[in-house]
Amino acid sequence: MTADPSQCTSGGSLLLSHRKGKKTVVACDQCHRHKLKCSPRSQGCARCHRLGIQCTSSRPIKRRGRRPTRQMPPLIPPQLSEPSLMHLIILYWTVFAICGF
Repeated sequence: MTADPSQCTSGGSLLLSHRKGKKTVVACDQCHRHKLKCSPRSQGCARCHRLGIQCTSSRPIKRRGRRPTRQMPPLIPPQLSEPSLMHLIILYWTVFAICGF
């Protein structure tokens, strides 16, 4: 998603372009406050123009989509991942299980 100053309308609404080529309109402050669909125009959105108020958009753009997943720690600590050390640990537990120490 990209936004640059040339995509801003004079009324405060902002047009965002997605990778798929679709355009999304971020509602102005008044339309957002009243949960109404914002229709950007060159003089401001239709609602603000009809009410005779200045059309502004000062809210930050929220990112949508999945959050990055956290990496799961390995089950075996890195210092124990060497084959020779692992063999010693397995041998120890095998002897322990058989002999009952």
